[in-house]
Amino acid sequence: MTDSKTETSNGITKMRLLWSSRSPFVRKVLIAAHELGLGDRIELVPTFVTGKIPVPDVEALNPSGQIPTLVDVDGATVFDSTAIIDYLDTKFGSGLLLPRAYPQRLDVLRRVALAQGIKEKSIRWISERLRPEEHRDAELVVGIARTLNNCLDALETDAARWKDMPIDAGHVGLAAALGYLDFRFAQVSWRTRRPALETWHKTFAQRPSYIATEFVDPNKVAQPNTKP
Repeated sequence: MTDSKTETSNGITKMRLLWSSRSPFVRKVLIAAHELGLGDRIELVPTFVTGKIPVPDVEALNPSGQIPTLVDVDGATVFDSTAIIDYLDTKFGSGLLLPRAYPQRLDVLRRVALAQGIKEKSIRWISERLRPEEHRDAELVVGIARTLNNCLDALETDAARWKDMPIDAGHVGLAAALGYLDFRFAQVSWRTRRPALETWHKTFAQRPSYIATEFVDPNKVAQPNTKP
């Protein structure tokens, strides 16, 4: 992991983001960065972490050894996706994505938490289905499905009032969460019985910030044919 600094075309030193194209938490940060007009001011540093094998370069910046981790131009580090968005929004957005005043802030943070729950349970589900079938915890899977449905139903109830709202951190997190369900769990029909949420996501998915941050699984990217 290099410490060399990268600059934009305008000579502005870029921040660095420890990044994976498969992480919903990273995508959440990137969508927010694009919404704040910072897409070209962040260098993406490909980073692979599993939680099993120590990665000293990552742990030196973030003791938890997790991504996303943001390294600002002055060397300051910020970790946790919500904390990074709060940091960027405070520094560059003046509360555009995460309002400072209550009750608006609480309303946004509620959506942030529900979206975070969807992402965390989705990743836990992936971990469980990677285990040999005979060792999978069927009760745990049922519990995960129940939590996902509870979060999605709560958001469906709330979604109708978002139509005329400005984009906030809760919407950003939810867009990343729903995109992750489509990316990893095509068999999960989260749109069923949730027309308001489906309509909202369809509209958000047309935003440049969403299009520019698509999930990519490197293991499934077609390799060029180099044979003569």
